[in-house]
Amino acid sequence: MRLALSFAIFGSWSERVREPSLPMEVALEPYGRYRVEALGQEVADGERYAGVPMTAERQILRPREIEVVDDLFLDAEAMKKGETRRAKALAGPEVDECTEGAMLVTAALAFALGTSLAASPQPFQKNRLIPEDDEDRRLLAELGVERVRISATFSNGVEVFDDCEVDAAFVAELARRGPVGVYADALSAASAVARYRELWRVLEVAFQAHGKALTALVAEFPPARELGFDATELGELLALRGQISHASSRPGMRDVARFEREATVRLGRLWTLVDRVILTKQDASRDLAVEELRPLHAHIAREGWATIDVDGVDPEEWISLFGDRSDRFH
Repeated sequence: MRLALSFAIFGSWSERVREPSLPMEVALEPYGRYRVEALGQEVADGERYAGVPMTAERQILRPREIEVVDDLFLDAEAMKKGETRRAKALAGPEVDECTEGAMLVTAALAFALGTSLAASPQPFQKNRLIPEDDEDRRLLAELGVERVRISATFSNGVEVFDDCEVDAAFVAELARRGPVGVYADALSAASAVARYRELWRVLEVAFQAHGKALTALVAEFPPARELGFDATELGELLALRGQISHASSRPGMRDVARFEREATVRLGRLWTLVDRVILTKQDASRDLAVEELRPLHAHIAREGWATIDVDGVDPEEWISLFGDRSDRFH
């Protein structure tokens, strides 16, 4: 049995001086084999942005550990019936390992080119298991699902404002809130680990606290509680923040890749929290006063999927934008 995953490499390299030889194939054991395609297109003033496809393949050594799990997306057929049942997908240890390898290949390419690049999983591409013999085919038939779920799908970009007009009044109110200045550093960070650190720093500025004192305050902040954050989850986010900070004391590229993947998986949820704090916290202090500028139209739930406020939205419209993409899963 083989595993096939799809990624895209994003970034800009207007200042790079080296020209990579593409397409290229990279064998990175034990993670897998990776193929990087052509460079991105020129968009303005000689600057090009990467949307470079990268495919990955590796052998499945533990096929019986593959399991059926809830997908990050809704089931299109259920949506047509007015239901919100999750689709199903396949997950297993090799999926995480192959994803870690993709991040390492991207980091190596970024170093070689002297620029900032990041890998993003492509959830609507053909992420799948490929049978190689009759036993593999019997196992896939038994599982009854074809598409593979990449755990690092929603890394950011899902949490949005409800019909937000970026006018002078909104910008002025945001500018008065000190944490927004630190937030800009998170947007410019290239890797998931760097973004995670900077987003955590936004919380430190917003609540004027660190470590367990910070998580205790956030756990009592009403907008955070409305999104389901509690002391347990915040403790887990803090623990990962500490592990990232001490990663340099753990030699080995597997640890580096693992922390990058874990940061990517958790990033969307942390980003949801930070966005909500900026939009609702009255000032940068330990005071928990709330003054909401804008609601969130969507956010990342604790389970990792996107939760969207669909009140008043035609279900057929959501299916056309979201559910009907399911035909690209196979």
